[in-house]
Amino acid sequence: MDPYIKKTEGIYSYRCEHCSSVFGVVSRFGVEADRKEELKCPSCSRTTLLIGQGHMIHQDFVSTVEPASTVEGNTLHDEYPLVFGAEVISEVLNISLRKAYDIMEQKDFPLVRIGRHKKVTREAFFQWLQKVKKTV
Repeated sequence: MDPYIKKTEGIYSYRCEHCSSVFGVVSRFGVEADRKEELKCPSCSRTTLLIGQGHMIHQDFVSTVEPASTVEGNTLHDEYPLVFGAEVISEVLNISLRKAYDIMEQKDFPLVRIGRHKKVTREAFFQWLQKVKKTV
C-alpha cells in the first residue's frame, strides 16, 4: 500500500496594487466556481485583482501504524507524559476539556484520584482506549 495520497489543487494568485502584497488562494482543482476575479487583500483590505492561476500536486502521508503497537519494546506514545490530566486527554482525543472530564468519570475509566486531582497513567489510558475502540 502506498503511504502517500496524491492531491491536485488549483491556486489563484493575487497582487495588491496598493500595498504590493502577493498572495495565493488554494481551491478545488477544476472547479471554475472557486475562481474569483477580485478579492480583498489580507494586508490592507482593499480590492485586488487576479494575476494568475495554476495548480500544485502534493502528497499527504497516511500513517498505517496502529496506535498501541510497539517498536523495540517502547510504545509509540512515549512522547506523552507518564501521568495524564484532563488537558492531555483532550489533546490526545481532540475533544473539549469538558468532554475529557466527562470521560474520566465513566465507570470503566482507569481514574486515579490524588486529592481533588483526577489523573490516569499513560499505559492505563492507552489500554482503556484500545478496549473502547474494540467495542465500538
